[in-house]
Amino acid sequence: MAAPRLDDFWQEIIGEQIPSQIQPAAYYKVERYLGGGGMSVALFATRLAPDGETPVVLKVLKPELAHRQDQAALLAVAKEAVALGRLNDRVPTTPFVVRYIDSGNLRVEYGMASLRLPWVAIEYVHGGSEGQTLEDRIQRSVERTGYSFDPERAAHVVECLAQGLTAIHEVGIIHRDLKPSNVLCSGYGDDEVHKIADFGIARPMGMMATFGAVQVGTLGYASPEQLLLRPLSPATDVFGLAAVFFHLFTGEQYFDLNEPSDGVSLVEKGERKQIAKTRWIHPDLRDKPLVCAALDVALANATAYEASRRTSSASLLAQMIVPALRGVINSGRSVSQSKSHSQAFQQEITRSAGYVWVTRRRPDEERVIRSAAWDGGDRCMIVTSDGLAFWDGIDTRPVTVPGLDPEVEPQFVLRVDAGVWLVCGTRATVALCSRDETPRIIRGPDPNVRFIMASGELDDLIVFVGLSGNEPPTLHARIAGRFLKPAKISRAASVTSLSRLDDTRWLVTGRTIGGEGFVVIYEPLQWEVRKLDVPSCRAYLSSSAQTSSSMGVIVGTNGRTARFERETIVETIIDAEPDISAVTIDVASRVWMGSSGTLWIQKSINDSVRVVHRSMWPAPFVAIHADVDRVLAISAAGGILEGRIFD
Repeated sequence: MAAPRLDDFWQEIIGEQIPSQIQPAAYYKVERYLGGGGMSVALFATRLAPDGETPVVLKVLKPELAHRQDQAALLAVAKEAVALGRLNDRVPTTPFVVRYIDSGNLRVEYGMASLRLPWVAIEYVHGGSEGQTLEDRIQRSVERTGYSFDPERAAHVVECLAQGLTAIHEVGIIHRDLKPSNVLCSGYGDDEVHKIADFGIARPMGMMATFGAVQVGTLGYASPEQLLLRPLSPATDVFGLAAVFFHLFTGEQYFDLNEPSDGVSLVEKGERKQIAKTRWIHPDLRDKPLVCAALDVALANATAYEASRRTSSASLLAQMIVPALRGVINSGRSVSQSKSHSQAFQQEITRSAGYVWVTRRRPDEERVIRSAAWDGGDRCMIVTSDGLAFWDGIDTRPVTVPGLDPEVEPQFVLRVDAGVWLVCGTRATVALCSRDETPRIIRGPDPNVRFIMASGELDDLIVFVGLSGNEPPTLHARIAGRFLKPAKISRAASVTSLSRLDDTRWLVTGRTIGGEGFVVIYEPLQWEVRKLDVPSCRAYLSSSAQTSSSMGVIVGTNGRTARFERETIVETIIDAEPDISAVTIDVASRVWMGSSGTLWIQKSINDSVRVVHRSMWPAPFVAIHADVDRVLAISAAGGILEGRIFD
């Protein structure tokens, strides 16, 4: 009997429920076919478990390969899953590699044979309207602006991918197929994150084969040793990473090839394209010939014919590139994505697509969430009644900060960059934490103060809210590494939020000792605290600001809200006057608000506030993350709700 056609075979898999190999009570429901490569196919599935629902991608070995090499394929996938799983050992996990979740075998009938198809479950990255891959986003940038990424956005990509590849090499894996379409992207503006993906031909170092003996990557990105079937090393991936960076800067291929033999001879000649002579290079780079020349040298060194003569690591390559790009940024011309694209995003979201809502994590009553900071969605650092913890998209695990005095109790967490958080605590202690570096510990001048909030940039200008005994709350500004004299909010009983409004001003909300809500503007460089005239309520509970437009929002009890846009203030009272406990502003300048079990949206300053989702959760939402296509909200009881737009 002839083997069934591939389309028919995979169509029968849709709707299957595949048990988890890790958690007996969890399973994967296959929803739809996403696409296929040389050795595997990608299926969109939902991981269903007692604690919530998670979108994932199942990568399943094609049956014709399993038919030829059943045991070898199973062994290879198992070894690779162990290696990739090691990336999850450190908490927080790296945000720059698509996360491994689970693996196993799917029993299928293929023709006359009964096969075990190895599968791996990895995180689903929601790219949204901006594009899911780096290739998509570069093309979109060219279409929208006529240029590839600006230096600031490009520097961020370089840092993301260098850290991701370093993490991959640390666990003994060579990726072998780095290219723009194998970099998945999520978020927008300051929340944009880039993740190395597609380990279809990756394998642990020293293994001869995963899915057969294939080791050639993609022409234009594959190193000479791949094309010549010679032994590989981390330098193989450095070659591919450099070719990705050239495409990032220019929108063009570094090597234009048709045959593998062309790639070997072209690389061996040592001739390389020059960034300054490409068509879609951003004007801020084109106007800096010395910077372009420095980038040319860095990429040429990283793509040397002999692996032993290449730049030795991804991190070293980034160290050669990022300072040059930062120099262009600091010269003042480059405009960030969040500033330049806001109007375009506002136009795009006028489409009528609605949100599909799922419970990513069900609430529990074991601990209270005091503070939460989202990292591009699907990752969240939280301060709980039990201490510091991290939600990786599926599990919540405790976090230990190396070098932090065990007597320091975390009070607040602020996300400052992709994979980087600022943790504030007792004894006037602040820790700058990431996965890859030793935390940087900073202490205020008075150890009797506990820092309960922070907003700003640690190495520029940042403000902390401090409490000490029965004294009124104080505002502690730190500039250029030095703390200024604290400013007291004399009539405040509590401070509930702190948001940077622009370069020199902060919004501060709370409740007075007389039981009324207050809002003040704090200007630390002027050492001035100025009260704003706002509608009366019991307390103002949260605030958010967009520094690029000096836009701010405050929310409080009794449904009171106020939206600031430069010199305009618009006050709104939400129907039924709920207590609004959380607020954020997305890149399209839409305002998202949350209370106990309910989320609202206000699209512009002149629009009404409308409900977008209601649940039965009694605990209030404490933090919201929103971009153009997705919103996530976490409640004080740890419940996580997600809404996505699916076109």
